[in-house]
Amino acid sequence: MTNLLYKVDATFAADLACDDNMGGTCVLANECSTYSALWANGWSLKVKMVGSTNYMLVPMSALAVDENSVCKIYLQFLNNDKYGSQSDNIVLGSLFLQ
Repeated sequence: MTNLLYKVDATFAADLACDDNMGGTCVLANECSTYSALWANGWSLKVKMVGSTNYMLVPMSALAVDENSVCKIYLQFLNNDKYGSQSDNIVLGSLFLQ
């Protein structure tokens, strides 16, 4: 399995570590402000609700937080092979709503 976050940018990939266990998140080696090019390039998730023709864009930066001098990206790993239908869904928590 390849996490698409590793494909974003070569320098970004070198600093990225993702936990591929259920509920695992990704962490960048430095504070989020170090990766200004990542946020400036507009990386986002396109979220479309079932039955709707509209969608919303969620910037990757909305899911990134400085924590203990590293940039933690709150995207959790869900593996369809192990956990069935969980990977067919998305849960937007309070970090997104702030």
